[in-house]
Amino acid sequence: MVLSQDDTVRLTQSIMIKEVTKEIMSMHSFKAHGLDGFQPYSFKKHWHIMRKEIWKLVHDAFHNGSFNPCLLETLVVRIRKISSPTSLKDLISISLCNMAYKVVTKVTVTDFVVLRLRKVLDGIRNGLIGNGV
Repeated sequence: MVLSQDDTVRLTQSIMIKEVTKEIMSMHSFKAHGLDGFQPYSFKKHWHIMRKEIWKLVHDAFHNGSFNPCLLETLVVRIRKISSPTSLKDLISISLCNMAYKVVTKVTVTDFVVLRLRKVLDGIRNGLIGNGV
């Protein structure tokens, strides 16, 4: 997949507060919290207070290409699938990431997937139209 000039511009534009808000509000409220101790519910409930700080963190991560390494800390835990596990296959691993890290990755993935999906769909549509379908 080759990105057009417009796609490149889109991926390098500043992150808008509405994009961050959309990603926060789309998260399941009571997912397992990360090392920061927060679930998405806390962010949603207090978004009117914390939105500018969270947006700034996400914006700066995109603008600078990095952010506080403490936000990348992730705890991987194993949860049992059955009541009496006897081997590792009876456990499932989950990653407990900080909320700020989750938001940065969700904004990144959403932007990329939308562009990629549009390219794929355009290719399919052009193929169908080109074949007289």
